[in-house]
Amino acid sequence: MPIYARRIKLLGEVSIERSNGEPGDYFACSPILLLGTTGSGKSSFIEALAGKDNDLRISGGGLESVTQDPQCFKVHNVVSSRPPRNDWGVYVVDTPGFSDSKMSEVQIIRKVYGFQCEKLCKMDHAFYFHRITDKRIPGTARRVLHLLKAFEIKPYNLTIVTTMWDHIHGDEGMKRAESNFVELRDVIWKDEISKGAAIVKFENTHASAIDIIGSTIIAGALNDNLFQLSSKNPAGPALFYELLDRLDISRKRKNTLLEEKIQLFTNPRPELESVVVSELEEAEEHLANHFNQVMEYRQSPPGLDDIFQSAIYQHILDITVSTQHFAQAIFDTLSAFRSRKHDSAHISKLEKILESAKSDFQLAHATLREFGPPPSGSRPFTPSITITYAGDIVDTKTVTTEASDTVERAQTTEVPLVESVDAIADVDVRTNVVQLSSPSLSSTSAPTVANNQGPCDAVETQAFGPEFSTKRGFRRRIKVAFYKAIRRFFKRR
Repeated sequence: MPIYARRIKLLGEVSIERSNGEPGDYFACSPILLLGTTGSGKSSFIEALAGKDNDLRISGGGLESVTQDPQCFKVHNVVSSRPPRNDWGVYVVDTPGFSDSKMSEVQIIRKVYGFQCEKLCKMDHAFYFHRITDKRIPGTARRVLHLLKAFEIKPYNLTIVTTMWDHIHGDEGMKRAESNFVELRDVIWKDEISKGAAIVKFENTHASAIDIIGSTIIAGALNDNLFQLSSKNPAGPALFYELLDRLDISRKRKNTLLEEKIQLFTNPRPELESVVVSELEEAEEHLANHFNQVMEYRQSPPGLDDIFQSAIYQHILDITVSTQHFAQAIFDTLSAFRSRKHDSAHISKLEKILESAKSDFQLAHATLREFGPPPSGSRPFTPSITITYAGDIVDTKTVTTEASDTVERAQTTEVPLVESVDAIADVDVRTNVVQLSSPSLSSTSAPTVANNQGPCDAVETQAFGPEFSTKRGFRRRIKVAFYKAIRRFFKRR
């Protein structure tokens, strides 16, 4: 441990308040960063530190993190001391929880790094919060442990805070909790503890929170670039794999909802339609968000370039396969309805949806062709769509070339975004699908990225300006944003 370590000193009754300091206000202080999974007790620790009369209301308990952005709190009457130097104030910085159902670890790390840069705030110590009540360490928690270790935080800058001790009931529950504590201390964090890390029990009381703060030793600081997602970050591969896992899960979720939507075309159920459509839109946003984070990697983590290329290819491939499958399903439904002289209003609605579906497929296939040869181990996609113009059969390649040209015009022409969207959405609206068949998803999979996934027509809207946040025309706008982002990726290559 460095000889210049600072000890925590209590000066009186401990309390906290939110801190909205400006850049430069956090130079001579000791900020403590709170890390952990969603629901692990970070916010509860802050509330306990504030005392029973606090009105912070920052803790939750669900699958989604209550804390959406890093929040800084000043701890009153607590200082870090190293005589004869001046005492420094102590702050705690709450962060969004890992393993959140909506926010990826990459987003969280970027937010922490953004907070540090904005506030010029150098973190001196990290508390990692871990629920002691889990019967065994779940897969999500193990992945977070692996990620945290990958950051290579100096052991003497780390304290493992075990939580939920106040939720234990009965002798059997306490026995299991103590066994979990021993596993954390003597197995999982053994090496770090032997080199200076601490492990403590948080009882969810004011006194317990003060004891933990008071026993902390400030020895140096966390690495300045610890949370910078550069190619040199040792946690880069772990973060990238976590992001690909989320991409996979989001695609499967979207694919399931897409199938439910298709079923509603055949068997309309108005009471379910709004629910399915709403959930599908939410799934599309999640998928778009995760893919946009992949696209934001200017350079893939060391040794993962092939996987990065496969991830991009697989995503575009899934859009192509799924949009073809969607158009096929609508076409089949329309054929059946027409043969039975089904309700004309419903047929008219499906015809409009089919026109949009054809356009989506043409754009997706044009983008897939522009990607070039598939990465090693990936099978090329061969569409089976024949489209006629006024009775003439035109090869799909011709159609997708025109669609690609339309995307190029939307990318380079100085016109309002909505006009660009309309231009893309209206491409080839006169075409009629003569034959559509959907290839097996398993026949087009890339070896390093899971398949059986749904399409995505979007990327994270935040990256393309505030106008994308409006729901009116939302799907069409983010579709254009997606293709523009893909083309920028092609140009970078």
